[in-house]
Amino acid sequence: MKLKVGDRIEVSNALWEWVQDDGPCSRQWFACTVLKISETGSGEDTFTSCIIRLLNTGMEYEIQGIYQWNRYYWRWMQQ
Repeated sequence: MKLKVGDRIEVSNALWEWVQDDGPCSRQWFACTVLKISETGSGEDTFTSCIIRLLNTGMEYEIQGIYQWNRYYWRWMQQ
């Protein structure tokens, strides 16, 4: 279940917009490629961040806590 550089995933606009499942803004998914993965901390206080590139715009973003608090906002890309 761990990401690798080069993996293709989809991220939700809920990462950067105020989106609620029952709100006026609908959840949308955007295809991207994982460019970098890094871990910070030690022991039980370790968390993972990754840098992604959106396929539709080429913009790059860092997602902190990709497995911890932001796991709900990404999914494996459909084949």
